[in-house]
Amino acid sequence: SNYNDNWMFADQHSFNFTSGTPTYVPGTALSDPNIEGVSAISDGQGNILFYCDAQAVYDANNNQMPNGNINGHISSTSASMITKFPGDCDKYYLFYLVDKSPGQNKLALYYSVIDMTLNGGLGDIITTQTNLLVYSATDLTEKMISIQKGLTNNYWVIVRSNLSDDFYAFEVTSAGVNTNPVISNVSATIYSYNPAPALLPSLGWIAVSPQNDAI
Repeated sequence: SNYNDNWMFADQHSFNFTSGTPTYVPGTALSDPNIEGVSAISDGQGNILFYCDAQAVYDANNNQMPNGNINGHISSTSASMITKFPGDCDKYYLFYLVDKSPGQNKLALYYSVIDMTLNGGLGDIITTQTNLLVYSATDLTEKMISIQKGLTNNYWVIVRSNLSDDFYAFEVTSAGVNTNPVISNVSATIYSYNPAPALLPSLGWIAVSPQNDAI
């Protein structure tokens, strides 16, 4: 597959990997050098479908989708994440982290649904399925990843607490997003915003082993 062939970066830069060699492609709609968490999705031939910076979603022509406003936090290492919609090849989920208390890095998980049959085939967010809350019961870190669930079309969206060593896995199937997480605790450590917020596990990434048996 070539679904990840286009990598978008802040300040109007991107690369295409379809040929096997990185090819620089200038001129994306992303013009803010402070953007961190950019996501992009391509079709099976490596043609860009759409991309986003957690606050706006842009089509393949670098135009913002008509309903492409979202409320994500662009200064997060994993600010946004595009995933497939199990059972519907025309739709995609866009997960993103939202700052509940602007400036304090207290994040919650939201999603919107993009339908590629809308907007003349360039795609748009479905107006009734935008900025939907998944989880805000605890403050989340800037980390987020999706993992395939066995040999199925379903997957887990995984985030973690900013205040404890709890990981939250949300199942995504053709029935939708299950907002009741599977919670995994890996230690009894408790973190605090005061007096030393630098010790919080806020920043960085979640990585997955090739066997999908460890994060």
